[in-house]
Amino acid sequence: MTSELYPVLQDRSLTITDAGDIVNTIFAALQDGKADTLKVIEELAFMSKVNELLRKKPGLNEMVRDAIRKANPTDFGDDGLIEPVTTDREGGAKFSLKTTGVRYDYASCGDPLWDYLAEKIQDYTERKRDRETFLKGLPAPVKMDVILPPGNTFQATITPPVSSGTDSFEVRLSK
Repeated sequence: MTSELYPVLQDRSLTITDAGDIVNTIFAALQDGKADTLKVIEELAFMSKVNELLRKKPGLNEMVRDAIRKANPTDFGDDGLIEPVTTDREGGAKFSLKTTGVRYDYASCGDPLWDYLAEKIQDYTERKRDRETFLKGLPAPVKMDVILPPGNTFQATITPPVSSGTDSFEVRLSK
């Protein structure tokens, strides 16, 4: 299989500016009919999938972190803890060690106010989702009584929700 992208990627540094230049080059080739539109999109989808799957491989994270440390071994503190490490690559990329996906477990705090608010939010979220399901099911405007807390009843004409979307495309790679 001949790649539509590879010739554009040869002899390039890997900077944001070059990425923009490559996008412009590929887009111009598509507009001029010099590249097969569907093949280019297929190749990009494939490379995106390769990136996604590679990043999920067990051990890759530590492998990359070790490579960053090896490229910059002097950035360890006296106490042995890792200080921020940044490694500049010739191609333009900078690699840094960092903590990602930090989460806080507020339920473990024993704060009764937080627990109360979390329960209320969950209750209202479920009630709102149920109401949205009801509203999506309306075939036409309907006049009805609506009961709002603390028990006040209102007469309202309720219309189905307005839906919107953007026409786009989907790429599914063969298995």
